[in-house]
Amino acid sequence: MASYELWDLASGNQLNHYDDLFDAMSEVQKGVEEDGAEAWYEIGLLRRGDTAIDVQQVASGPELVALAERISAASRATPTPQSLSETTELVR
Repeated sequence: MASYELWDLASGNQLNHYDDLFDAMSEVQKGVEEDGAEAWYEIGLLRRGDTAIDVQQVASGPELVALAERISAASRATPTPQSLSETTELVR
């Protein structure tokens, strides 16, 4: 099962670990609302798979902020099979 991590790209420090993409994106969206988008431009999101070498960068900087905004908007909408599929495609 995949997990997600937010990293400070400037310092190389892991900020937090999440079992769910939506939890990670909620944290980013909350941070953007509190601190502004530019405060998150040095942050990256990694996806970890089942093995130690299965690591992918999902998004960073402005792309991360945009992804969080899209997922947040999708989570507020009434989910349909198509919207859920589209949200899943955002992180592939």
